[in-house]
Amino acid sequence: MSDQNPIVTVLGGEELAVALNDGKLALVKVRQMPIRHVPRVLSVIEDEIALMKFVCRREDGTELNDDFIDTLTDESHIAIVEKARALNFHRAVAWLERQAAMAHLLAPAVSKMPTLPSSSAKPS
Repeated sequence: MSDQNPIVTVLGGEELAVALNDGKLALVKVRQMPIRHVPRVLSVIEDEIALMKFVCRREDGTELNDDFIDTLTDESHIAIVEKARALNFHRAVAWLERQAAMAHLLAPAVSKMPTLPSSSAKPS
């Protein structure tokens, strides 16, 4: 069971007002990624820049790029990363647990399957 806010799910994420080093503010949408994107979320969850680029969009809908990310204050950078993880990490872990459970369930059947000849084997 998820404690995720259903409105956030319907809206596909949350908007954050972030501060830039020049004193200006910008809006960034931190997306709650659909389940089909969970493998990619897991692949970037530890790389803050890659996570921001994948999960976030600017107000005009464009991806965050290095130049924009470099203009964020440290506090805004941290807020974006924390929100991205909050919206996606627990869902991704739950997905990973389901995959592991399915693999465990299938393991006995897979181990009983006959071994197929290698595709690199040459016919005699």
